[in-house]
Amino acid sequence: MYNISLSAAQAFNNNPASKPPQTGWIFSPPSPYTIYSFIGNPMPPDLTIQSFIKDYIFSMGTNTYTDFYVKMSIAHPVLNGQRVPMFDISGPIADATGDGYHLTQANLDVDHILDFDFINFPAGYYRAQILFLVYGKIEDFFFEFIETVRFNVDLVRLNWGDIYIAPAGAVEMHYLLGGTLPSSVSRNLFVNGAFTVTVGDHIALSGGNLVLVSDIDGIKTYSGSGNQTINFTLESSINSLPDPGDLYEVQALFNVPTMILAVDVKIHLYEAGNNRVFPESLRFTSIKGVLEAPYQSFTIEGFGAFTITHPNWLELEGSASGNNTTTKNIKPIHSDNLNPGFYSGKIKVVFASENYFINVLLEVVDSLQSGFSKTGINFTKDRDGISTIYGNNDNKVQLLMSIESYFYNSSESKILPADFTKGIFNGLSDFWLGDIAHKAMPSLKKLTDIGFRFFQNPGGGADLFGYKVFKYYNPAKIYFLMKYLNRETGDQVGPSKEYHDIQFLKGRKPKRFFSSFGIVDFKESPIRVTKKSFTLLPVFRNNSMSLIEIYRNGILYKKIYPDRGSAQLFGVQLSFAPFSQGDMIEARVVNLTTQEDENPNFSQYYIVFPEGKKSYHLVWENEHGILEAFEFTGDYEFKSEHKGVIARSFERYLEYTEKVATERTVQFSANTGWILKSNQERIDSLADANRAWIVFTEDREPIQLVPNDSKLTNVDSDAGTYQYDVAFTINPTHELENNTF
Repeated sequence: MYNISLSAAQAFNNNPASKPPQTGWIFSPPSPYTIYSFIGNPMPPDLTIQSFIKDYIFSMGTNTYTDFYVKMSIAHPVLNGQRVPMFDISGPIADATGDGYHLTQANLDVDHILDFDFINFPAGYYRAQILFLVYGKIEDFFFEFIETVRFNVDLVRLNWGDIYIAPAGAVEMHYLLGGTLPSSVSRNLFVNGAFTVTVGDHIALSGGNLVLVSDIDGIKTYSGSGNQTINFTLESSINSLPDPGDLYEVQALFNVPTMILAVDVKIHLYEAGNNRVFPESLRFTSIKGVLEAPYQSFTIEGFGAFTITHPNWLELEGSASGNNTTTKNIKPIHSDNLNPGFYSGKIKVVFASENYFINVLLEVVDSLQSGFSKTGINFTKDRDGISTIYGNNDNKVQLLMSIESYFYNSSESKILPADFTKGIFNGLSDFWLGDIAHKAMPSLKKLTDIGFRFFQNPGGGADLFGYKVFKYYNPAKIYFLMKYLNRETGDQVGPSKEYHDIQFLKGRKPKRFFSSFGIVDFKESPIRVTKKSFTLLPVFRNNSMSLIEIYRNGILYKKIYPDRGSAQLFGVQLSFAPFSQGDMIEARVVNLTTQEDENPNFSQYYIVFPEGKKSYHLVWENEHGILEAFEFTGDYEFKSEHKGVIARSFERYLEYTEKVATERTVQFSANTGWILKSNQERIDSLADANRAWIVFTEDREPIQLVPNDSKLTNVDSDAGTYQYDVAFTINPTHELENNTF
């Protein structure tokens, strides 16, 4: 026997010095935090988020970094093309200035207070991200980024008459017949005013202010009002089912005057016994014309007679009936009898009067997973367009290809061949049709190719608003034939595949784009303009009339019908002379032939800024091979650089030098002036361009530029406006050219 004496009661010491090091971020409440709000109801109360910050000093030490700092950034939801705050946030990290919130091992518990304000948000789902940016300090003025930690705040915005239940989805219960009934399952109900709910038999509801109104043959109706928690409870009457099977389903119908919300209740029922069928699921893959899915097995285990039924796209080896434990083989029918796609079903085994099910999924794959649209418009730099070829490793694939590309501002085209052979490794190979098309398509090397020299406002008289149309290129068209060849003999194996008129535009696929209509600009943010600005709105449509509506601060200002002729991709020059500082201008491209799956319109927004010190326009060829324009309002500088070409010779053992020529380069640097933070992506596009020009608002020749290597630095992450310096080399028209404005 041992007599052990404790000197004092054991307890946790909450002194910070006694706590274990925090090795990860912890939030209370956890991320994501969801808010449910009805339009018209007051804003929810302030939310306090407790954060327990990772102990970077403990985990990373102080050998590399002398100090650690945290800064905060908020990514609010996007409304009408721009980010709109969902809340204001305060706290030590949010309020920190300079280097940020300085971390020590004693200040890792930090609260953040969210003050909500989303009064103007329409009904829908929104997400805001609170970004905690962690930096390590290496030297006095040098910081290195370590990581970003995210906390998501989700908003479900509801119309006044909506009814919503969370979490969404079916209510599921599991029950062994004759055993102990399972615990209730709770759901949160959000509703304004009164409601009724009717639920199927064997289920009872409780919670909140629910009142049972009627119970007819087990079908119960309840009434209630306002937000509350609803409890779903399984009743003992479930044991009276004559043939329960493995799933019993009912519905709960929530009613308000304007809508009905149906919630499925799924009751998984089990009976005592030792019989079983496994596995629970099978998955097959067939490649048409290349590879057929082999047999897979399943086991029936127990005592008694069984029968098997299955979908008609499966074939069972042997008899569909038997006795006692056995293993059966099954596979899909030949893929020649099936279209590409997914097939799902169940194998049903009736065993000793019990039903068992095996879920089956079959994927039938075409030998070519194209990655491109066969009927719509594709984009050359869209990586989702990489195609995958499936086949046997002892084969190779031959592609016989021709590319028809169109010249700028013309219906004329040229056709180039692009034949190649691909090997197959581990059953597959790939190719990028868009990249092949991109290399074959022409570039915009001269502004005259589209009839452009300078910006001229076609508006006249009292109407200062004007526009002009510039025609670009029509989509390239690709034809190709794909053959499987034996790797050793070169003989063709199986049938060929042929594709016609696969259409491509340059660049990445914009979000504001459908198959036959859209704004060809990957960048969606509003653009800074002034009264002196001109821009080029890039539009694509392959049919019907084109309509652009101009709105000033939400009010229709003008409708224009650009005369694009046969051009499918074109730019519309817009002038902002009639507008005033602070105006929000919307150019709405309207689809006059809306299809079921298409948006009726797309919009580009412009914000009118005060005029700057200067006004000059730079245009460049962007990723789509079309012209993009931006007004610069800051200072500029032309700088000439002269470098002598020296020849050396020897005479009587002495070296003589002689200047034989002079190399002259002209550098141009320009400051954007104040622009929107989001417009950096347009300056990035300019810096990435191969060609650019200074263009004027008078009849004079553009100045051709070659963008130099540039570093674009965001000076202040909290600022809403930025300015950037960009440098270029000028391509002169002659050796003595003197460039000025």
